Parts: sequence; structure tokens; C-alpha cells
Amino acid sequence: MIFNYFKIALRSLWRFKGYAVVNILGLAAGITCCLLIMLFVYDEWQFDQFHENGDHIYRVTTIEKTEDGTLHHLANAYPPVAPRLQAAFSELEQVVRFFPYSVSVKNPDNNTLFQEEKFFFADSLFFSMFSFQLLSGNPAEVLTAPNAVVLTTETAKRYFGDENPVGKTLKIDALHDFVITGVVENPPHHSSLQFDFVAAMPSISNVMGTWVLNSGKSWHYPPMHTFVKLADHQSIGRVQDQMKEFNKTNLPDYLVDMYSFRFQPFKEIHFTPLEGDMAVAVRPAYLYILVIIAIMILAIACVNYINLSLSRLIQRLREIGMRRVLGAQNRQILFQMLTESALYLTIALVLAIGLVNFFLPTFNHLVDKQLVLWDSQNVLLGLGIIGMVVLIAALVSLFPALALFRFHVGGILKSEYTKVSRKFSGFSFKNSFVIFQFTVAIGLIVATMIVQYQLSFIRSKDLGLQPDQTMVIPIRDEAVQQNFETVKNTLSSISGVVSVSALSNFPWEDGFYGFPSAIEGQGKNIEADLPTLFVDEDFLKTMGMEISKGRGFLNNSISDKQTAFLMNEAAAEKYGIKEVEGIRIKSASTQEVKEGDLIGIVKNFHMKSLHHPIDPIVLTVSPESYYIDNFVVRLETTNLAQTIKNFSEKWAQVAPDRPFEYFFLDEAFAELYRKEARMGQLFSYFTILALFIACLGMFALAAFMSERRTKEIGIRKVLGANVSNIVTLLSKDFVKLVLVSVIFAFPIAWWAMNRWLQDFAYRIEIQWWMFVLAGVAAVGVALLTVSFHAIRAAVANPVDSLKTE
Repeated sequence: MIFNYFKIALRSLWRFKGYAVVNILGLAAGITCCLLIMLFVYDEWQFDQFHENGDHIYRVTTIEKTEDGTLHHLANAYPPVAPRLQAAFSELEQVVRFFPYSVSVKNPDNNTLFQEEKFFFADSLFFSMFSFQLLSGNPAEVLTAPNAVVLTTETAKRYFGDENPVGKTLKIDALHDFVITGVVENPPHHSSLQFDFVAAMPSISNVMGTWVLNSGKSWHYPPMHTFVKLADHQSIGRVQDQMKEFNKTNLPDYLVDMYSFRFQPFKEIHFTPLEGDMAVAVRPAYLYILVIIAIMILAIACVNYINLSLSRLIQRLREIGMRRVLGAQNRQILFQMLTESALYLTIALVLAIGLVNFFLPTFNHLVDKQLVLWDSQNVLLGLGIIGMVVLIAALVSLFPALALFRFHVGGILKSEYTKVSRKFSGFSFKNSFVIFQFTVAIGLIVATMIVQYQLSFIRSKDLGLQPDQTMVIPIRDEAVQQNFETVKNTLSSISGVVSVSALSNFPWEDGFYGFPSAIEGQGKNIEADLPTLFVDEDFLKTMGMEISKGRGFLNNSISDKQTAFLMNEAAAEKYGIKEVEGIRIKSASTQEVKEGDLIGIVKNFHMKSLHHPIDPIVLTVSPESYYIDNFVVRLETTNLAQTIKNFSEKWAQVAPDRPFEYFFLDEAFAELYRKEARMGQLFSYFTILALFIACLGMFALAAFMSERRTKEIGIRKVLGANVSNIVTLLSKDFVKLVLVSVIFAFPIAWWAMNRWLQDFAYRIEIQWWMFVLAGVAAVGVALLTVSFHAIRAAVANPVDSLKTE
């Protein structure tokens, strides 16, 4: 019996090839999109799930309260916190600090030299707490020696080739010898902790200075990721409740009200954006949106199938009636429909799997992942795919079957056939399905337009500085810092260099320096922690920044270097400063207080992404070379490659133990919006796909409607109707449905995109014309889709039309 069902299904597929192609393409496109999105979402949910003790591990985060009451939730704590937590709470089985630091690493045996950004210092229990696979070495011992370091397999190959690196020595920052005590598998790509080296924590005192682990000097810097493991994870509530008492007992008095600590479940790290985190977190809301989009696009494909099945079922009414006369029961007809649906779905699924494999490399590049369709860890996903196919087969067969069973066999076979056909082909089902399809498609059109316009706004917004052709060279070497002026002059002499300056740090990486300061004069006496950028005298010129009041720093001015301050317009507005004369600033930025006059107000400039409002900032010439962390170089546009080559050669002379590294400021700003740019691309592709599937179904429905009304069209033409009348007749019903879809789509799209735009401090306003343009585009696409069949029916010979049965 089952074989007979499949034989009839194959015969039906071959007989109605056009219908089959439309259905299979629509289903394959929907399943392809759904699979790609589900692979992405499934991979995201796998982050940090591989640690055996993951449910018992928490990260210590810090809520820092500024003097104006602003709260900053930081992803890290500070060095003294870990040992004091260990001593204070017996519930904490293990406490581990984890701190990244950029160092130069050299293999003295073959002179391999790299600047390493993923060099981490960690406490000795790091590999006991986390489930990273050590290939050599004991997890409890590899980080116990003072200068021990563990390499990943990829890093070991980069420095030692196929040799066994254990026991060999690497030179760090050209001064410190580290002994390799173990090799670990590369961290999985869905690990929040990504490292190339892990060195013993005590060795940080040699590299950075003994002050780092001195509890009297490191309550503000460096910020260290701190993790705790509990034997009983339910006891975390008791520990959290005692943190206020912990603060009073262990923190300096001036920090008791400034810092409070929270315990964040380790498995939530990837899904909770915090300041100063190691990697960009993904909000669960984004994943839910992607899942909804996947379901919607798959639903559009299923709706197509149902719609076309209902339409084609009219052509098979007499066949089905004859089957019932000959004794077929409802369940047998239902099984026949299920078999046909399963056949279509199987072909569509095979095609979709091929399409996924074809598009997966491009998709991986777009989302910056290494997704694979078949993987031992994707067992649940595979079971989900099978379940999805079974569910779709049942659903797409159920609607036609329920509709069919409403009619009596006599009405199908006798003269009431036409009446039944008209009733059955009414728009009750098809209306709602077409409206649903185009509601989703129009909503995606609006969302795509708004995302693209916001990205365009970001790219075109005046940042108050000129990032184009601005190269940044990080300073990693103390010798370069101590000889700053000499090195600056050397770099300035390179052909193609317009100007050279320097600044302390870029706020999107490490935030601003904040120093206890006082603003006095003009009747003001304000105490505040002022966000501060340390620069040199050429900074404003090099960055293309403008002064709104007063003046900038003067070259070769000793007084400007020692005592002058600038602030941006945001700071002037915050502290009520309208003129610079008479304003003095005291800043405890060094061991000695720096005090001097405010000489100018700089026009507002962005040093963070447009997600954040402009911070009130003070600029001053760096009192110590220690604070200068980056050269900023403005270049000519001609012969850029040669200029960079010249820089590399000069840098080898200036800092022979440091590789030459640089980045361009405009690219760094663009990187801040990588997530939004990726979202814009995905929305564009999803919109095209949703429109394609919706139009595919409308194309087939238009063919069916024009076929059903062939005789009517012939009569109308005989009575004098022209081509435009016929096209209007066949198109107006579909256009009405698209217009109804517009009414549903617009408020939903406005609400969703307004919520998305709230993440930006600087954003576009959603304009009415965006919705009008989306609506016009949808109507235009619908008309183009329907008009092919409408025009073909309109220009047909009426004599041929009247001969049809």
C-alpha cells in the first residue's frame, strides 16, 4: 500500500512539473535559511558549555559608582580581590585570576619574534578549574613555577615547528625568560576564554612591576578577570549576601561605597554585555530575533505549499471523489496527501542540505564563525531537523485534508462541482496566507532600510576628528616611551608623514584615565573624577580637531606642557563653563598634583562608538612618558605602501626587540559597528529570500487564477474589455492583499526597529517615507510577479479561451 502511495505521488509530481518546481524551490529556500540560522544560534548557545564544572563557576564582576552617581558594571575585579575572597569564604573551593597583556615573544634558538595579544597571566589552579585539554603537563602543576608558561598547540607550532616545546625557553619583552611547562589544545571557538599563552601569575611582577600584586597599589589597575568555583553552587546566594560585610573588612575606606561585587554565572558571560569584557557578548534578544526570522521564512515557504496544495486540489476534486466512491476512506486519502508532502519535503530537504553546504563558507565569512553542518556535537540539531520535517509534512497535509473533508462525495462528482470549486477556491485560506507572507516580507524590508540608514548615518557622521589616513602605532617598549621626543622626530622625518602625535589610550579598549580633580574659578569649586586623555602638543593638529573657545597647546611651550588643560564642549556644558578665562584645574594624575589653567575648549569629538554619548573629557600634555601608549600619525595618501614599509624599517632600528604593529583609525572605528554591519547584511539576505519565496507562491497562484478564469476572460474580451482591463481584473485582488499586509507590517516593524535604535546614543529618526517606500516596493514586486500571467491571459485569443473546459 505504501509503495502504491509513492507511485501515485511520483506520477502526480511528474504530471504537474511546474507546480512541483515552485513548491520544491520554495520549501528548499525556506529550509536552507532556517538551517543556516539554526546552526548559528545553536553554536552561540554552545558557548562555554564544555567545562565540566561550568555550573559551579562564577565570575566576580564590579559595580563601580562614580562621584555623580553613575553606575558602571565592569566585567572584572582588581588583583587584591581574589586572595581576600579566598581567605574570607570557605565556600569558595578555588579562586583564579586571568589577565591579558600584550608582550613581545621571541624564540632565542631561531629568532622567531611576534607581538602577542593573547598572552595571559593566570593563577596556578586555572587548568584545574577549566576543562581545557592539556596534551602535556599536569593541570595542578603546570603553573606553579614562577616563570612557567603553557602554549596552545597552534602557538607551539608557530615558534617550534614539530619540535616538542616542553622545557624550552621563550624570551618575553626581550628581558624575561619563561620556561614552557605544558601544551594545551587550542581553546574551542565557542569558548569565552581565548588565549595563546598562559603564564604563571607571579611572573607578572617581573613583566609589569611588583606594584601589580601589591594590595596597596592595585585597587584601580590592572583590571583582572576573577573566577571562583564553589563546591555547592547553591551557596552562592550566601556568599553574595555577605559581600557588604566583605567590603567593609577588606576594602580601603574610600572604596567601600565606590565598589560592590557581584557573582555572574560563568555560562552567562557570553550573553551579558559588560564593560571591559574580553570579547563582544551576544544579547539573547538578537538570537531570539534570528530564530523568529528563521521560523517566519520557513512559515512563508510552508504557506506557499499549503496555498498551492489547496489551489491544485480543486483540479483533483473529481479524482478524489472517484477514490471515495470506490471505497477509499478519509485516512487513506490523508495518507496519500502525507506521502506526496513527504516526497516534496524529502526532495526539498536534500536540495536544502546541498544549498547549505554550498553557502556555508560564505555564511561563515559573514558571521565570522567556523560552522559545519555535520558534526558529532550537532546530534540534537540533527534530531531537530528530522522533527521539523515530520512536523512540516503533517502541517502542510493537514490543511488541504481538513478543507477537502468538508465536502460530500456527491457534490464533487455531480453538477455542483463548479459551486464546490468556487467555494473551495475562495480566498478565506489564501487571503490569510498571502497576507502573512507579505507582512513578514514588508517588515523585513522596513527593518533592512532602517539598519542600512543607521549604518550610513554612522559612517557619515562628523566625529569631531579625522580618522582617515591616520595610523596608530602602539608603544609597547619602555625605551621608546623614555625617549619619546627622539623617536617622534625620527618618525616625523619619514617621507609621506604629515604629522606625528601621541595619546595615552583609546577609550573603547581601556576606558579613560579618571583622576580626583578640582575645578576652581568663576565662582566654582567642583570636585570630580575627570576622564582624562594624555596627549602631546601636536595632538589636535594631527587628529584634525577644532577649538571652539580659547586656544590649543603651543609647541615648545614649557608652561603649556607643565600646567595647561583643555576640555571638550561636553565637559564645559556639564560643569557650566562658558569662558576659559579664570578657570583652574587641579588633577592628581601623578604622585604630584598637576595644576594649571584651562586654556581652551575643544569641539566635541567621539572616542567611543555612537552607542555611547560623548564623555566629558579633559586633555593635558602627559606629565610622564609612562602614560604615552600610542603614536598617532597622519599620512599622505600617495604611495601609502612605501610609507608603511619605511615605518617598518625605522621601527626595527628604534625598537629591535618589538615587531612593527599598526592599525588605521578609520578601520578601528568601523570595527566598533561590526555587529550592526553583520546584522544589516543578514537582514538584506533574509529580506530578498522572504520576498523570493512569497513571490514564488504568488506567481503560482496567479497562474492558477488566470487558468480558472480563462473562459471568463475570453467572454470579457468578446464584450470589449482591453488588455489593461484584464490585467487590472487579475491583479487587483493580490494588490489588495499586499496593502492589507502593509497595515499589519508597519506598526510591528516600527516597534521592533525603534527598540533596536535605542541602543545608540546617536541615531536616525524613523521617517514616514521609509514605510511608504517599503510599501511601494512590495506592491511593485507583487504587480511584477502577477502581471506576467495577467498579461499572457489578456493577450490570448478569446476564441481559444472559450473552447476551454
